[in-house]
Amino acid sequence: MTIEQLRTEFRTIRNQLGTSDREDWLEIQKAFEMLDDPPTPIEWVQQLQKFADEKAYENALSAWERYRHDEEAGWGLADVNQITGWSNDLPNATKATLLRQQLNYELSVQFSYEDYMADK
Repeated sequence: MTIEQLRTEFRTIRNQLGTSDREDWLEIQKAFEMLDDPPTPIEWVQQLQKFADEKAYENALSAWERYRHDEEAGWGLADVNQITGWSNDLPNATKATLLRQQLNYELSVQFSYEDYMADK
């Protein structure tokens, strides 16, 4: 990749972060800049992608856990091992995708049930 492509990739990933996550990244970025041997452009992109994947996973897990807590009577406690395809060895980006899919599935089932009960 050229330096311009790396800059574009970096900006794209950074712009996908939420406000608080972006502030967290800026603190990490400052720490990296203070190193005797700062990261290369490709390493910057890799570190930012890793950070973004971690935040996506944390946010997806938090959203699913909040939903499960609110709907505990219907779903029970949140346990990621109940999610089809789940493994702790998966990359954070894959875990985030699985969590979002699970939340969407559970919301779909809930809304279908509510529609069914309303039509009764």
